[in-house]
Amino acid sequence: MIPEAWMKGPLMWAVLAITLMSILFAFVWDLATDQAEQRVRAEQSTQSHIEYAEDRIDEKCLSLEPVALRDCIHKEIESARDHDRADQDLEAQQQMAFFTKIMAVTAFAGLVLGGISIFVIYATLSEMGRTNQIMRNEQRPWLVLSQGSIPHKTMARMYRGDFFTKTYLDATNKGRLPARVC
Repeated sequence: MIPEAWMKGPLMWAVLAITLMSILFAFVWDLATDQAEQRVRAEQSTQSHIEYAEDRIDEKCLSLEPVALRDCIHKEIESARDHDRADQDLEAQQQMAFFTKIMAVTAFAGLVLGGISIFVIYATLSEMGRTNQIMRNEQRPWLVLSQGSIPHKTMARMYRGDFFTKTYLDATNKGRLPARVC
């Protein structure tokens, strides 16, 4: 896994900051690129609609008589508006795709932050478990056995063929909690 020195030192925070800054930079770069492309497309679209309407009027209407000319101009203007609406629909779809991309980046950032949070929680619980174990070891009773006073005459007796020796042991509690006999 990750070495413990990396988790506690500033290196982890530097790596995390560099990663987040790189993601943010890429996101802002993409956002600026998309906005510039939309602005250029809008300018080109306006110019192309003007040229489209003028060309259609010149092509279909200039050779007609005045009453028919007027009807033809209105018809071509409506046709240019329909063409413009189609472009506006396309632009709206592209904006929706752009905002979908923003939502995807936001969801990914949330997923990364969630993963980092889970890792930090796991590391915290692991350290807390170690701390609790150290605390339990310091608080528990620590019995130290030492040979106590042995009488000058060691008592040995025969019991069904086995020898038993009586020995005295002193037990002292060096821990903080009382020792209980189970």
